[in-house]
Amino acid sequence: RPPPPTRPARTDPMEEAKQAHLQARLALLEQEKELTRLADKVAAQRRALPKVPVANADEYEFHLSRGKKNLRELFAGRSQLVVYHFMFPEGAETGCPSCSMWVDALSNIAPHLAARDTTIVVVARAPAKTLQAFRARMGWSGVEFASSAGSAFNKDFGVYFTDADRDADGLVPYNFKRTAFPMADAPGVSVFERREDGSVWHTYSAFARGMEALQPVYGVLDMTPKGRDEAGPHKMGWVKLKDQYDHYRAPFGWAVPEITSSDADAHIAWLKTALGAEVPELHRADAPVGKGKAGAVMHAAARVAGGEVYLGDACLAPEGTARGAREGPEGSSSNCVHLNVADADAFWTRALAAGAKATLPLADMFWGDRYGRFVDPYGQEWAVCGPPVGEVAAAGDVAAAAAQGAVEVADAAG
Repeated sequence: RPPPPTRPARTDPMEEAKQAHLQARLALLEQEKELTRLADKVAAQRRALPKVPVANADEYEFHLSRGKKNLRELFAGRSQLVVYHFMFPEGAETGCPSCSMWVDALSNIAPHLAARDTTIVVVARAPAKTLQAFRARMGWSGVEFASSAGSAFNKDFGVYFTDADRDADGLVPYNFKRTAFPMADAPGVSVFERREDGSVWHTYSAFARGMEALQPVYGVLDMTPKGRDEAGPHKMGWVKLKDQYDHYRAPFGWAVPEITSSDADAHIAWLKTALGAEVPELHRADAPVGKGKAGAVMHAAARVAGGEVYLGDACLAPEGTARGAREGPEGSSSNCVHLNVADADAFWTRALAAGAKATLPLADMFWGDRYGRFVDPYGQEWAVCGPPVGEVAAAGDVAAAAAQGAVEVADAAG
């Protein structure tokens, strides 16, 4: 009798996939290490570049949120200064969306840079008032903005071009060569050094993709299966100001005055005409609510002079609230402070325990927030707004898991 046929060894598809991934990952790891070593070498060469004295440092004048400074004074007492050249020309109302994505990443690192003797400032040609209003809108309080309007600074450091700079082919001197850059303003980053004798030196500039080291969005996307997913001639066409994405939700953690109005539509029209307000958010009642008719303004957010106020028709407010008690022209006043907080329940419980009286019970509302109102012992009404209970719990689970992970890593390393 012939021997029975030999059965092939059974394979585990999951195990095969793991092994294939591991082998490819180990090979890629070597390339990543090589890239890291090369980056270290390039960084050393960058630091060793010949430095160029800035003889006219005192002549470059910048307008900040509080007064004027020259280039030497922008260092704020430190020896190193990083300038992000922001595309925001004179006459524009908003800054470049792509530059804004860069500043989103830079806006909270100033304390860390200061610990390494470094100051960072965002510079643009737009007037200081326009810059500061846009800075407030975008929530960039952590980084200083300076207007170079009227100064030759942008032109001297290669990020502003006049018609005289364009040759017969329309090319301008940008990124260390003549190139077809279509706009008058360009993005970039420049680095300066201030020595003990007070002299200022230009040590480095980067443009175009040379600035990607400052941008974590691309660093994260480069690790994903889709990558940057940028196709077509305008690769960054997908980028918007962060508050213009449909999925954007403002972070919790600030207070906003809330205006009660006897005629919110007329009030909003006046704010636009008289104060130049923008109203990016407006919600109306779909059906009669309380004393209000369908179409009345439930909530509007108006941006005025770099800040924000909320408005609503008094007729829609629940009975018993301060807002509901004030109808008529005399009721158009800031009688409520709106608090956006990360954990509405914790804030609410603390306030009531300290003597506040609820005028609208805290609850998950149909528009997606957890919301309630109370009056403090001194008669001031407050509105509390936060994410729904489920989102707060999920955030707590993530934080707990992260903390546990950090402990486990520390234990393993210890």
